[in-house]
Amino acid sequence: MSIRGQQEETPEATVFLDVLADYGRNYDLTVATEVPVDEPFTLKFEERRGLNLARWSNRGQIDLLIADARTNHVTFRVQDANVRIAASSVGPTTSTGAGSVGASVARRDDQTRSFYFYDDRDYQAALRFRLSMLRRLMVVPYLVPMLLVVLAAALVVKDVRDVRDVSLVASPATIAVGVLSVRESSTLGWRLRLLNSAAVSLSLALLVAAASWQLVLR
Repeated sequence: MSIRGQQEETPEATVFLDVLADYGRNYDLTVATEVPVDEPFTLKFEERRGLNLARWSNRGQIDLLIADARTNHVTFRVQDANVRIAASSVGPTTSTGAGSVGASVARRDDQTRSFYFYDDRDYQAALRFRLSMLRRLMVVPYLVPMLLVVLAAALVVKDVRDVRDVSLVASPATIAVGVLSVRESSTLGWRLRLLNSAAVSLSLALLVAAASWQLVLR
């Protein structure tokens, strides 16, 4: 360590700061096991982590150690059948760091991403991803807000005054209520529907306001 008042740092202090930077926000997993001699072997471990997704973009990041063995194989998978991995990439932990050498995608589908690391590479890497609901499940929830906005505009522009006509135009509001009342099979699915639910709720409120304005205020 360096002595107070001394301008130059000793090599021990530099090593200490480097180690602190690498491990200050991480922890190491130590496993005591027996391995075969002169034979290839594989060690597997599983870890649970919370997903900190961005509120509206549904993007997240998971930091990985990819150079603690001769080769590393990482699989990222979602368990909810209604959720898909819209995008994913492996890169440096910071935007200014060097790229992770030796990363390649071994498997890729809507719910699985596999990465295989070998040769020279950074010690740490970041898995960045974006999650979304299946496309076929989002067609109706995205069409409903558009329909409600169009109907609300029609109520205002066409000057509909008859109660029956207003009720007929505003009847698709029941579809919006049905969309909002759908319960997802997992908390993740509900989280990914947040933006869509907000759009449906806002368009429904707009249609109700337009209908009320035609019947009450005019």
